Amino acid sequence: MSVEAFQRAIGPEEIHWIDGAGHVDLYDKKQYVDPAVEKLAGFFGEHLGQARG
Repeated sequence: MSVEAFQRAIGPEEIHWIDGAGHVDLYDKKQYVDPAVEKLAGFFGEHLGQARG
């Protein structure tokens, strides 16, 4: 599903794999959650609120 959503995205897009993590691992395993949150925060901080051109 992630790849399909990425391919259909309009505007800023980035895909980021966290080696060794499955979907459920991203709920509560700190070694996977922390890098995911850091990446998301950076992406959203950079791209949210930008006007579409």
